[in-house]
Amino acid sequence: MSNNYQDEIQELFNKGDFQDLDKILDKLKNKFKDDIEKLIELRLIKSRYNVLIGNYQEALDEIELILNKAKHLQNDIIIIDIYLVRCETLHFLGKYDIFIKDINQIESIIKEIPQVGQYFMKQSAKLKQLKGRYHTTQGEYNKALEHLFQSKELYNKLNLKLGLASTLNLIAGIYWRKGDKKKSTEILELAVDIFKQLGNKKMLSVVLNNLGVLKNMAGNYDFAIQNFKLALNISIKNDDIQNQANSLLNLGNTYLIIGELDLAQKNFLESLDLNEKIKNTHNIAGCYSNLGHLASARGNFKEASEFFKKSIKFFKTISLGPIYLNPLVGLIIALIDFNLKSDVEGYRRELEKLYQQHRTFKIQFLNEITKAYFLKNYGNKEERFKAKQIFIDLYEDSHVEFDWRIFSVLNYSDIILEQLTDSNRNIVLIEMRKLMLHVSKLAKSSVSFRILAQTYIILAQIEILENHQNQAREYLIKAESISKNKNLNLLEKILYYKMKIDSSKRSSETDDSFLKDLKKELTEMILIRS
Repeated sequence: MSNNYQDEIQELFNKGDFQDLDKILDKLKNKFKDDIEKLIELRLIKSRYNVLIGNYQEALDEIELILNKAKHLQNDIIIIDIYLVRCETLHFLGKYDIFIKDINQIESIIKEIPQVGQYFMKQSAKLKQLKGRYHTTQGEYNKALEHLFQSKELYNKLNLKLGLASTLNLIAGIYWRKGDKKKSTEILELAVDIFKQLGNKKMLSVVLNNLGVLKNMAGNYDFAIQNFKLALNISIKNDDIQNQANSLLNLGNTYLIIGELDLAQKNFLESLDLNEKIKNTHNIAGCYSNLGHLASARGNFKEASEFFKKSIKFFKTISLGPIYLNPLVGLIIALIDFNLKSDVEGYRRELEKLYQQHRTFKIQFLNEITKAYFLKNYGNKEERFKAKQIFIDLYEDSHVEFDWRIFSVLNYSDIILEQLTDSNRNIVLIEMRKLMLHVSKLAKSSVSFRILAQTYIILAQIEILENHQNQAREYLIKAESISKNKNLNLLEKILYYKMKIDSSKRSSETDDSFLKDLKKELTEMILIRS
């Protein structure tokens, strides 16, 4: 494409302002009505736009048509561009099997063409970015970072700030999944600055949402809510319904974490309504999944199961790949909690089938987690011992995502607590204390304040059972301080435990009461997996 209009179109993408895109494309179509290559390129631009606004299926249908025409022209540069846009679309649709075939096809074409010039560098930067995206979805974070850092360097050399900021956004997401929220936040703030420089309101809204998610996970809930509301206002002003819906979804997640469950539900439902208006099937499915997690956190396992099933149904209309992994795992856990063993076994087989088909690390560890959770709830003594070992192995594996490591150690603690007797009491409580102290360090390093506060509550309960009342009070004071500073909905519970320590005399009856409290706290942390 010649620079006289390519630069103008690139500026629209840089700014995220597409009001004039259709007018420009219509003029160019008339100008190049007899030039098939140019017409294909213009249709590809429209497909890129559809990917950005979430019209993934429409983009994919258009790409299929122009790819066939481009193959007849035998123009490898255009074909690579088409495959790159199709890969991005396939990523959002979760069609990873086709995605990786397209990546291989691009690399086979590249071997046959001159690998020189800025345009080739631009394509290489995008290819590396897409490979980074792919390995991220598979839970292969080190491989993902390797490709994304290569993409970043290429975009730096080309001074293509839009590509650079988008890649930084992806790198930040990996550090977030690995639990390094400080590094992730620093990188996202660089992306925010670039999008501000470009004047790209759409992507600024996206990255402010991501930054809010990080601040949320770092325990800066007020700041996270401010970010989400700022992103929401930007999206409303720009009539960007997709990002309005994303902002509302993120607000709902924050309210879920701080214990404001009614506000969480309100924002989830508003997000669902907007996604239904723009017929964004992918995000409709995501909303139902979040509503499922909310219902699970409330202990409404039947309702949670229905939401997860709706989520899976919508995801399956766009892909039969592992795109529906999150609601499938949520459904399995909810059904186990709801004690529907026969239903669980069917969905467990479905998850096992996904693992056999795709064999990614993420599916592997989630498959192991659901298997262990099933054995914990339904297994005999030998099977529960096996579940315990799976949970501790997953907790000790730093490649497993932070929240699932916490889920694993809580379940491990729950199992050994069930095995507590008068003869092994000290051994069990010492092991639990050791684990929870380790969790508290992990929560501090990943600045996860809700988990830290709840871990202090559990540590306090262990100290009570060990008859260390003063140490128990110190842990409750720490939990209280965090809860006040971060506006967590834990103060009433902490006050209850403090009063209980002060008012109770040591006896087997009070021991049983505190043991029940400890089991209840573990169960609550297991249910609220966010």
